[in-house]
Amino acid sequence: MIRCPHVTTTGGSLYSGGQRMKPALKSAVTAPSEREVREQIERITSSTAFRTSDRLKHFITFVSSQALQGKADNLKEYAVGVQVFGRETAFDPRTDPVVRVQARRLRERLERYYREEGQHDEIVIDLPKGGYAPVFRRRAVNAPPRPLAAPAPQDSTVMVHPIVDLSVNQDLSRFCSGLTREIIRRLAAIRGLRSERSSRRSQTYIGVYDWSR
Repeated sequence: MIRCPHVTTTGGSLYSGGQRMKPALKSAVTAPSEREVREQIERITSSTAFRTSDRLKHFITFVSSQALQGKADNLKEYAVGVQVFGRETAFDPRTDPVVRVQARRLRERLERYYREEGQHDEIVIDLPKGGYAPVFRRRAVNAPPRPLAAPAPQDSTVMVHPIVDLSVNQDLSRFCSGLTREIIRRLAAIRGLRSERSSRRSQTYIGVYDWSR
């Protein structure tokens, strides 16, 4: 976990915000690297949760970059207001709550991201209340479930569709069905071919098999 020095914690692998990615405490848990954190920032800012908010994307990118560079101590409300939200040098956080309001929105948006799109992400970026220096940590996550896929036909296959009755009176369906079965029968009789019915309705695959193996 990468964390700023003014935030206390117990256990885990820590990085001091006053040092550039230098380990401050040994732990069995491997702390995320700078590359991993920057990749996670990219995933977050490209997500649906952040896509429509340039201000929040700038906010999370700026404070994370400052923390990674060992400048977490500089992340005060005044500095964030001027450098992130474009306030003038006369900016007074006591009368203009823009940083506090946006920080609250950022925390809510991060929570939404990790609840939805980022639920399987290993690297977590958090913005603890009471400050503007982010925390980076690694967590154990379950692998995302693999989508169920319909079984595909074997390589080098021919898919035989049923012949459709397009006659005016629609009275040739039995003939079309019989012709389809005859085509399948003759293909299956060819040496090296074996018919294999698929799970899809009204379709039959003729698979190519090398019987010489």
